[in-house]
Amino acid sequence: MNDTARPQVIRAVNIIRSNFNLLLIPAAIIGISYLSFLVPEQLGGVLAFGSVLATLIVYPLMYGRFSEIITGQGPVSWGGLLRRHWLNFISVSIVLHAPLLIWLVLLYSFKLAVGAGTDLVYALVNILGIYVIPLVFLTGERFSCLPLGIKCLIGNFHFSLPLVFLSILSILFGAFMGHGGAESPPHTSSAFVGLLVVFLTVAVDFLVFVAAGLVLKEKLFQDRI
Repeated sequence: MNDTARPQVIRAVNIIRSNFNLLLIPAAIIGISYLSFLVPEQLGGVLAFGSVLATLIVYPLMYGRFSEIITGQGPVSWGGLLRRHWLNFISVSIVLHAPLLIWLVLLYSFKLAVGAGTDLVYALVNILGIYVIPLVFLTGERFSCLPLGIKCLIGNFHFSLPLVFLSILSILFGAFMGHGGAESPPHTSSAFVGLLVVFLTVAVDFLVFVAAGLVLKEKLFQDRI
């Protein structure tokens, strides 16, 4: 891999723009969670929990659809996408985020506050997963994608800097949402700004996924995809 992934990012922007509708459902689901403070506390908790569960279904569906676009495959039914990718996505995501879960358990065990260290661990996990998650969808494999994806990133870190930058940008957007939702109580007037940040977060997440998928297709899997 030479130069940087900037051309793939530009192509990914065009793909995202042409399939803008695929972003609306995940953005709406996460937006519902963000706006749960506007309703009574009990109902808000139900909405937040329901949106998390829905995200675990919607994200692999949309990733699967974008994977088809990347590889030029014919569209599969939504049910087919779910059966093909859901378990792989959930399994690899759990293992990928294991360091973060262990970190949180340690903080809880020693009664330490969640601070900047947690943000750093979260950022590191997300950056390490830049190629891992697209590999899961492009290859249909699970745990073998973890070392391969991390190796792709570390071995070609300079090339991947645009993707790293976008991942950090997504993390910053997510941190903004977290701090906004942590206000007591949040101001209703900030809802519009929060929803805009939600959409930008989703857009950047999928931009990273598509750009990384294009890189993998062009550089690693010309003969396989």
